Amino acid sequence: MKYLLGWGRPGQGPGGSYDIAVSSPADLDTALDAIATTGTPMLVNIIDAWDGHDIPYGLQIGIGTGERSCARYTGKPADGLGYDPAVAPPRDPITFDLGGEPVTVEPERLRLSMAQAREAARQYVATGGRPTCIAWDAPDSMPGDAE
Repeated sequence: MKYLLGWGRPGQGPGGSYDIAVSSPADLDTALDAIATTGTPMLVNIIDAWDGHDIPYGLQIGIGTGERSCARYTGKPADGLGYDPAVAPPRDPITFDLGGEPVTVEPERLRLSMAQAREAARQYVATGGRPTCIAWDAPDSMPGDAE
């Protein structure tokens, strides 16, 4: 399968085009390495190049923050926010760039290491399905959310 990456460079990402194509986990690693060198925390969308949904199914991960990251999946079997139950939330939120817009991700949604988020992305590209290497919760019921 072929996947497209959208991220925060002007003219790319959700407000523009997805012009980084990957077809293997190795291609993905090369692209994510390049994005991480920008020095700016980025939210990266990874979508199936031939997805016909109005809101494409895919995976979004945070890159370039050092040790903490996040993951959001849209698709089947269900949308979800990725986390590791053994990882406590950090003290502070992280502001990512998403298509040139700042997006603040709260600590409760930053319960993945960078390595876990990247492994989830590799698994998504390898299988086309929701990664199984991390736990998932519904977007409105992430652990620690106020009731």
